[in-house]
Amino acid sequence: MAQQRSMSSTGPRTTPGRRATRARQARPMRAFRSIGFGAALTTLFVAVGSSTSFAQGRVAVLANSNAAVLSTWSSADDLGRESQATRFGMRSAPRLLSAPIGATAAAGLIPTGAAGAGLSSTRSAAYPRDFQALTSRFQDEPAATPSTYFRAKDGVFVAGLLLRAKIDNEDFNGTGGVSGGGSAEIMPTVDDGSGTGWAIGTRTGNRSMEFNYTNVDHDGAHTARAGVVNSTSETYNFDFRYHFNLEQRFQPHVLFGIGIGCLTVEGGSMGLGRTEDATYTGLGVNMGVGAAYHATQSLSFAFDLGYRLQTYASVDGVVDGTLGTSASGSGGFTGFRISYTF
Repeated sequence: MAQQRSMSSTGPRTTPGRRATRARQARPMRAFRSIGFGAALTTLFVAVGSSTSFAQGRVAVLANSNAAVLSTWSSADDLGRESQATRFGMRSAPRLLSAPIGATAAAGLIPTGAAGAGLSSTRSAAYPRDFQALTSRFQDEPAATPSTYFRAKDGVFVAGLLLRAKIDNEDFNGTGGVSGGGSAEIMPTVDDGSGTGWAIGTRTGNRSMEFNYTNVDHDGAHTARAGVVNSTSETYNFDFRYHFNLEQRFQPHVLFGIGIGCLTVEGGSMGLGRTEDATYTGLGVNMGVGAAYHATQSLSFAFDLGYRLQTYASVDGVVDGTLGTSASGSGGFTGFRISYTF
């Protein structure tokens, strides 16, 4: 009767030689599993450490004194970048992590002092040139302050004038006069006098134009008249000024203008049995320099020093007429004004 081999309930029996063969085959697999488990554990430790190190990696910077807050590198993003860096080797980590900083620095968004805010030494070493460039950039751009910058207001202005003027005693010497048409007009001496005036004009940048009127009273004398001979000089001018130092409160200027001048002598015309005032009229040119101090953008105080070239070509009196030879009424002047720009 044939003998049958018995089989165990747990499966076929294996011989010692077969068990040894299987053990040798399983040994590399266990080794690979151990290596994989160790690598995974190492990755976990590195990730946890990196997340703890860079959890505070949110950098808030003020760009050019503005309250714009730039938030970079969230914890989750840093963890992913560190894990990726670990997977490909730690030598590549600085290059991978420096990309956001380099891009942010190149955009000019991180000012001086932001390099150490929540950044590791590995990151700082990866991009020192970016922050060095940013440092020099922000230090070379000082912000303008109200104490160093000023600009006078442009627009329409009005001004009140105080002035002192004189007329040279070239033709008005106190001894001469003119006659014709049945009347005679005296030409007395004209002493220095004081007066007032007003102006209205407009200013744009360093240029201003205005129309002004002045009225100055003088004393004088003439050999044909006893006592003091009073006279009044009036001018109607269009003046142009050019201003310097526009960004300063103290602004020098030069002026040039043209206008009509009149000199009225009390009782200076006699003839046909009556006496009237004599008024000499002619064209004049103003030239001068001055300076203004701007207390505010609208309010200013100015001083002028100049000379007026004046000629008189006609005279009105008992009989009106023109002068055969024009008379000179030139002289210097000084003025003070208060201006307000609207």
